[in-house]
Amino acid sequence: NGQEPYPGFTVAEVNVRVKEGYRMPLPECTPPSMHRLIEVKCWSDNPNERCTMAEVAKNLQRIMGKPRPNFAAMMAEMSGNESADKKKALPPP
Repeated sequence: NGQEPYPGFTVAEVNVRVKEGYRMPLPECTPPSMHRLIEVKCWSDNPNERCTMAEVAKNLQRIMGKPRPNFAAMMAEMSGNESADKKKALPPP
C-alpha cells in the first residue's frame, strides 16, 4: 500500500515487537487467500514452515490469476540491450 512499514518504530522496537508476535495489520482490501498465505506461511514462527520466495511467487500467481514473469529472460534481455547500447556509445577505433 506504499506506507512505511512499522511507522514510528525504531529498528530495535520492530525487532522486539515482531519477536513478541506483533504483525502490522494487512490492508482491508487484501484477498482472504492472500491473508492466509501471509499469516500462515510467511509469518510462521518456525522458519521451516515459511514459504520460499519461489513458493510465494507461485502462490501469488495462483491468487492473482496472472502468469509469473520470466525474470531470467528479462534480465538476459536487459543485459543484451546494455551491451548493444554500450557498443553504440563507443567511438570507432
